[in-house]
Amino acid sequence: MGTGALRRRAGCSPLQPIGSRNVVHARVASAVATPFVGGRSHRRTGEHGEKALMTHWKHLVVALVAAFALAACSSSDNGGTASTEDQAPPPAEETPAEQIAELQGEKDREQAKADREAAKALYGALREPLAILTADPEEAVTLPAASSNRDLDDDGSNDDFPFPALGEPENGMYSGENDDDESFTVLIRSTKEDPTTLPFAEAYATGSSRLGAGQNALTSAGTIQPLSTADAKAKSANFPQESGIRTYLDGSRSFRGTYDGAAGVYSCSGTTCTVEFEEDGYVFAGTWTFNPDDNARISVEDTQFISYGWWLKKNSDGEILDAGPVYYRTPSADLATIDALEGTAKYEGEAVGKYAIYSGLFSERSEAGHFTADAELEVDFGDESAPGEISGDIVGFMTEAGPKDDWSVKLETVVLTSTGTFTSDPTTTTAGTIWSIGEIDSDVKGDYSGSLHDSGKAGQDTVPYEVGGTFSARYEEGVGAMVGAFAAKRTTE
Repeated sequence: MGTGALRRRAGCSPLQPIGSRNVVHARVASAVATPFVGGRSHRRTGEHGEKALMTHWKHLVVALVAAFALAACSSSDNGGTASTEDQAPPPAEETPAEQIAELQGEKDREQAKADREAAKALYGALREPLAILTADPEEAVTLPAASSNRDLDDDGSNDDFPFPALGEPENGMYSGENDDDESFTVLIRSTKEDPTTLPFAEAYATGSSRLGAGQNALTSAGTIQPLSTADAKAKSANFPQESGIRTYLDGSRSFRGTYDGAAGVYSCSGTTCTVEFEEDGYVFAGTWTFNPDDNARISVEDTQFISYGWWLKKNSDGEILDAGPVYYRTPSADLATIDALEGTAKYEGEAVGKYAIYSGLFSERSEAGHFTADAELEVDFGDESAPGEISGDIVGFMTEAGPKDDWSVKLETVVLTSTGTFTSDPTTTTAGTIWSIGEIDSDVKGDYSGSLHDSGKAGQDTVPYEVGGTFSARYEEGVGAMVGAFAAKRTTE
């Protein structure tokens, strides 16, 4: 742009002639110096002299104004008011997507904080000595030897546990409250199998566990006598249905009915034949027999199984007070001895439990909740010169937060007793549990314990049918804690 061209600048006159700075400076100098030449005043007299002098002063004022204007505009180029050409645009407003992302980030931070507090609380509960629920919760909760009955009665009972006996469990989640407004949550799994059927003759053969006290086995004639006391297995439309006693005369002493669910015919001989209704079953008088139909079968409930799971207790404010595993097994299925067994057996099943990780060492979030996993164990029954041993792994973890494919808990090898029980104790031996995340093993060990069991079913061999127990694991100090229970059945391999 040449000298004298018009240019718009912010903070200057909209259209002002802006020349070269040197030109303006020259005009100022000329206007100042013109009245003085050679160091003296150039005097003029008369009217023309006065006009000339006034003209020079006007030129000086104009030159000074131009100089000040140039300086003001020049300052805008050096940190003063910026020109509209150079001025930065105002910051753009956030888009809806950016606003949502910011809100979500804040929500995530709040959730992470809540997760950490929950994980820390559960971690503290899991590190305490744990009460293992091993029997009817209305009657008793047995504890490990090193534990204290801090939440139980002096005799080890827990009358405030609001759940039915574990001997008749239903798989699922249970919850309730006690009189102290403490809430309980219990997860129960079981190895209970569907009912099976047996031929009547096999079910009531000599030595069968289904025979009642004093009851004779099925005779060669294919009949069986009802119990002499109240017998709940006997059913017939010809029995009194709600109360009273019925006498059967000649000609009415043979009719159809069922015994233990099997169809057949009831018959009575003798002088007197009566049947009396009682709440616990029917009471028979006279010589009564039941003759099952050919190929009659009975349905057999599985009464010997493992119940396993976890339990959690909170106070009225929702704070975690205690947690632990659930494990119960019908005592009649305990093994008598395994000393005569040799070879190996594999067992596969499930593990469930509670866990907490709150340090954030392996993820951005703390975690706490329950898990399911696969339980894999192997037993070496040893021989005459060596006792049996058991070991295994808990793998395939699934938590509320998703799968944990890089988690595993190793059950190190421990020695079996002659009755198939086992207990690890990392405080006195090297054996225990090792929690691994990825390829990193914890330096802090947990423990596990349990027992082998027979099936209690007819026709099974002497090799233990299933194994179950409880376990705990730690991941370093102050990082992770886990407790659980497991149950597994022998594979056919």
